[in-house]
Amino acid sequence: MRLFDVENRTAAAPLDDVTGEWRVSAPDSARDFSAVAQFFGRALEDALGVPVGLVQSDWGGTPAESWTRAEALAPFPMFTTRLERMAAIARDPIGTRRAAERAEAAWREAIAALDFGRIANGRPLAWSSIGVDDSGWETILVPSPWAAGDLKDFDGVAWYRRTVGLPADWAGRDVVLELGTIDDDDVTYFDGILAGATHGWDRPRSYRVPGRLVRGGTTTIAVRAHDTAGEGGILGDAAKVRVRLADDEAGATAVSLAGEWRIARGVAQGDLPPRPRSDAIGSGEPSSLWNGMIAPLAPYAIRGAIWYQGESNVGRDTQYQELFPAMIADWRRAFGRGDFPFLFVQIAPFGYGNDTGQAALLRDAQRRTLDVSPNTGMAVTMDIGDPGNIHPRNKLEVGRRLALWALAKTYGKEMEYTGPLFREVVQEGAALRVKFTHAAGLRTNDGQPPSGFEIAGEDGAWHLARARIDGESVVLEAEGVTAPVMARYAFGAADQPKLQNGAGLPAASFVGRN
Repeated sequence: MRLFDVENRTAAAPLDDVTGEWRVSAPDSARDFSAVAQFFGRALEDALGVPVGLVQSDWGGTPAESWTRAEALAPFPMFTTRLERMAAIARDPIGTRRAAERAEAAWREAIAALDFGRIANGRPLAWSSIGVDDSGWETILVPSPWAAGDLKDFDGVAWYRRTVGLPADWAGRDVVLELGTIDDDDVTYFDGILAGATHGWDRPRSYRVPGRLVRGGTTTIAVRAHDTAGEGGILGDAAKVRVRLADDEAGATAVSLAGEWRIARGVAQGDLPPRPRSDAIGSGEPSSLWNGMIAPLAPYAIRGAIWYQGESNVGRDTQYQELFPAMIADWRRAFGRGDFPFLFVQIAPFGYGNDTGQAALLRDAQRRTLDVSPNTGMAVTMDIGDPGNIHPRNKLEVGRRLALWALAKTYGKEMEYTGPLFREVVQEGAALRVKFTHAAGLRTNDGQPPSGFEIAGEDGAWHLARARIDGESVVLEAEGVTAPVMARYAFGAADQPKLQNGAGLPAASFVGRN
């Protein structure tokens, strides 16, 4: 088996080349390659006895629109403004970057003007100064996020202060101030003098302080941290939050800065002007990953595609019903290989916070793609997910189930390749009969009556249903529902019901109406 890993890259316009190389599948090359893809490829090799090459083009946590070219997104007006921005960057990348830099600089100046910790706001000293009385400030442990006290759920500017004793013999010698990572931006002072500033939550802070500023003895460190969203704080490894001599890289004589600091709120994010858009192209931007990671591959002579995505589109199931088929059709146009097999994974059960059915509706949008996009297949994972982990560990079975579709539908092998798929729901008095395809040997994997079914009448009120298997159908009834018209299965985001066919393949979740 051979593996080709496309380097992650976004682009404002379609590129014509990618970075990567073909490598033999081995421990070193396989380590960072999709396990699902490798198990899929292995299953094909074992069954067909032919070499298999896998091209991996992936980026975690990205929406389907990122992988769809601009022309195919034209019917979706919600993407128009962002696509126009991408086109502007493509036309004039230098001008766009300069304009973004000017806007960013003006924004930071506006924040400085509003930050009363910096301008003192009538106080005798700004909060970066040596002699500030911070005895009334809260105490916070460093490193740690803003998770409690006055900073709980706070976004905006906060000031940290810490007084520390440095060895007397450090006087006149360069030191390095290390603060781990800070979410998001910081401006740091050493005895009231600017030591450095960094923008970016994931960048380690390391500031060299010249010896002329180092007195030894009592020293004040002040940090102005700005968190724009989510959890703020001085984070990272406590062992690396320290002051050390510049020529002592190992930090053998370093003075730790971990432990208790003083902290006070500055200006809240809601009182600051909105941050201007940068010229950076994120992985969530429409067409950005198509341009950088798919367009350069077309029209490579691929045999088919496997796809495992959808979590980032949860909450937009109605859009996904049209977007996903549009993306599949557009890939096929771009590669010029006809309606090549496009096999995808129905997203696994996971306990999304505050989910009210969005995940199940996204799963159903994926299921409906089978009906509108020819030569597609769906691997169901209802029984092998992990409600506490959005990336369940059983990759082997996911790859095997994708391979079943390929072996049966593309390579003509006689085998069952999918679990029960919803066909229709029929009203039978006060009951509903749910009919499936691929339901030979319909059963539950524990021998108990089926669970996870609900029914509703015209009022749309859902009721947990009593379910029984009848041949290749499931009959549903519920107390108080005399005229049911709708049925749904596995509607909870983390539901793991047990219905399967005789081949042991699980039923897909669905929502259906009489």
